[in-house]
Amino acid sequence: MPKASTYLHALNVGEISAEGLARIDLERVRLAASVQRNLLPKAVGSAFMRPGEEYLATLDQFEVLRPFEISANSGAVLAFADYALRVRVDGTEVVRPAVAAAVVNGDMTGTNGWTVTNTGGAESKYENNHLELWGRARGGRSLAVQEVVTGDAGIEHGLRIVVLRGTVVLRVGSVSGGDDLIRETTLDVGTHSLAFYPEAAFSIWMLNDDQSPAWIDHCQIEPAGGMVLPTPYREADLFKIRSTQSADVLYVACRGYQQYRVERRSDRSWSYTQYRTADGPFGLTRSARVKMKAGALSGIATLTTDGPYFTPEHQGALVRIYNEQQLVSTELGGEGEFTDPIRVTGLTNDGGQNDRVWSYTVGGTWTGTLHIKRSTDGEDSAFRTYQAGIVANAVNVQVADTDDNAIIHYKIGFDPEDHGSGKAIVDLIYEGGGGFGIARITDFVSPTAVSAEVLTPFKNRQFTTEWRMGAWSPAGDYPYATTLYDGRLFWGGRDKLQGSVSDAFTSFDEEFEGDGGPILRNLATGGINEVRWMLSLQRLVIGPDRAEISVRSSSYDEPLTST
Repeated sequence: MPKASTYLHALNVGEISAEGLARIDLERVRLAASVQRNLLPKAVGSAFMRPGEEYLATLDQFEVLRPFEISANSGAVLAFADYALRVRVDGTEVVRPAVAAAVVNGDMTGTNGWTVTNTGGAESKYENNHLELWGRARGGRSLAVQEVVTGDAGIEHGLRIVVLRGTVVLRVGSVSGGDDLIRETTLDVGTHSLAFYPEAAFSIWMLNDDQSPAWIDHCQIEPAGGMVLPTPYREADLFKIRSTQSADVLYVACRGYQQYRVERRSDRSWSYTQYRTADGPFGLTRSARVKMKAGALSGIATLTTDGPYFTPEHQGALVRIYNEQQLVSTELGGEGEFTDPIRVTGLTNDGGQNDRVWSYTVGGTWTGTLHIKRSTDGEDSAFRTYQAGIVANAVNVQVADTDDNAIIHYKIGFDPEDHGSGKAIVDLIYEGGGGFGIARITDFVSPTAVSAEVLTPFKNRQFTTEWRMGAWSPAGDYPYATTLYDGRLFWGGRDKLQGSVSDAFTSFDEEFEGDGGPILRNLATGGINEVRWMLSLQRLVIGPDRAEISVRSSSYDEPLTST
């Protein structure tokens, strides 16, 4: 019997385009199909029938589903609908039971029910149906507490908290200040639905000790029914959603919208919050030929330009302003709190001028003992007492440093147990050097003024041309796609690729030294490229309008760096 060469159609290549099927000169083409339904190929060569599916639920509206991995044996499905997000864990939707407990003034329309305590110069107030907690001074604490009685012991309660601005530290415990029901956690801007199982009573404890205010819009027990978190997406835009997950956080990008985060604290506790950074990324130069200044060095500042520039679309954007000189103004309201340091350099006699003289001013109402400390090692460590015993307010006191050509950092503050009461306002002034500050715009005031929360203190209050806007805002556009690759969180948008600091997914700090610094690049492949998708494979692959781009280092298998 003659030998026969028989072609076996294993169909283990998968699907290729109809045009690809014409390449009969390629041996692998005969093992492919243009449409391959219910048959999944294996990499080793065989194929198997697609496993059967299980009925879970009937959707009552159009939803786009995104997976959320919890463990090897457990997972969740995030269902994005018209302005809403629902969560199904292991096939079961997160639903809150009916309970009788209620938070008094949970809509934050008044003070009844809440006990608000301010220490160390902190402030609080009720305004426009929200509670503002503001630590204000370093060491200041603004705390809101409410004791709630429940008759549904051991039954799940869902606590919904809406944060409009800043961050809030939350604890829920069986006793005031305890966190046995909800461990201490930080809540960012967004909506949080957190589950806990109280006995007879529970205490809600919310704190802000930052120098920027936090606004709490709601703190209520959720009614019975499915847990629904609000999102900004219209139904028509749901197909544009791109996402990537790291541990218990899913990062979400959608063209035309700010980036968001889905946070999981437990299978029954979920949050939908804004993705916010405090240090970038920024544009390369100023966006308009105007000068800009900050009205305050820290806390809440009014940013002013000498000509029309700002629009309502700048709300939420970062601003980076560089100034000559070094002015540090800090409110100190607790022990162990110090100002930011100033950096003194130069000579005691440089052509008849002393470069090493600086001064300080102390104001406010306070008791205690302030200390001047200095470090020759750097701005973060090895500070030693240089002068002690400042016990009263003082104006423009000069300090003459005599260590020619040395770099010395100075700061003033309270050592442990040296703060008595009140709030000291300490200003340090040095004519040399310079530095930058960063703020996030919160409110549009006029074309020449906006209100902003200061994230990194400014160094001067004078107009300057050295300013840059953040790369992300409605005025500067938001990224369209995202992925995690090589220990960084990458975002892709209009002809740009932005990678975070290594292992710091919310940092784009330009001052970070070394290979772990952020990666900020233009695609620059001709024309306008809008990144539609990103994939983390052996290399980072991004899909702009024109053609796929492989992002690689200068040597194969080397990690990506900023260089």
